[in-house]
Amino acid sequence: MDKKKILQFSLVAVFVALLGIAAWFFIVSGFGKGEAKGFVSAGGRIEGEEYNAASRTGGKVDRIYVEDGDSVKKGQVTATLNSQQLKAQLDSALSEEDLAENRLAQARIALSEAMERTQATVNQASANLRVNHSQFGKARVSHDQTLAYIKMSQAQVEQSRLEYEQSLANLRKAVANLRYNEKEYVRFKNLAAEDAVPRSKFDAIETQYLTAQAEYALARKEVEKARVARERSRRDLEATLGNTAIAKAGIVEAQSVVQAGEANLATARAGLYEVRRQEEEVRNAQAMINKAKAQVASARADLEDAAIRAPRGHG
Repeated sequence: MDKKKILQFSLVAVFVALLGIAAWFFIVSGFGKGEAKGFVSAGGRIEGEEYNAASRTGGKVDRIYVEDGDSVKKGQVTATLNSQQLKAQLDSALSEEDLAENRLAQARIALSEAMERTQATVNQASANLRVNHSQFGKARVSHDQTLAYIKMSQAQVEQSRLEYEQSLANLRKAVANLRYNEKEYVRFKNLAAEDAVPRSKFDAIETQYLTAQAEYALARKEVEKARVARERSRRDLEATLGNTAIAKAGIVEAQSVVQAGEANLATARAGLYEVRRQEEEVRNAQAMINKAKAQVASARADLEDAAIRAPRGHG
């Protein structure tokens, strides 16, 4: 019998059974004196059937569990091959499976952390950007208001200029009227002293002269008032123009802040690539687990195949 690969089992009739059959034959035959009634005697021989039992993998037989002539059942382990290498392969496959499961667990944790971190960063960047846009909107409103104030100030400057010029014209007119009435007053005063004109005429001329003086004084005050208003409107315009520069600088600053906020949001969203990378890592780890499980199943199958089983039973 070759113990390396194949165990051959010779299924033969039990020796005791052969003796029984021989005894029965002689008893029935009456040792040649005649055949027993109802029986037929005949000569022949009994032969056993042989079956090959082999493993699916090659190797050195490590242990045999049966002897020649033993009764066996179908599928019963009759011998095993040396399985140290197969056990080592199974242990290695199980170790790889554990490593793959650990890697998957770590990958899932990293994915969860990356998702939380990225989402928090994106939310914060989005909130900051909304604030930046709000500030930019306020800066534009302030700038637009300043431009409106400039137009109003320019209109006030123009109005005060016209009023000042009008007051100067009124002053020139009052000066001319005063000079005329002053001359008339002096002339009629001399005539009245000589009784050349009625007293009533002189009184009327004197009244006109006094009125001209009052109008002149009022015209001078109006000129000064218009001058002050014109200077004030000019200062207001200059201040508004200064505010325009400030408002424009505010717009530029707010716009740069918005751009920085958009860049921060883009950077935060770029973290989604890290999330996708972690998702890919999870998929790879899952694939490694599947591969490791397949290797474990294969190693167990090889270890199972190291057992040599009876192809059929015999009692």
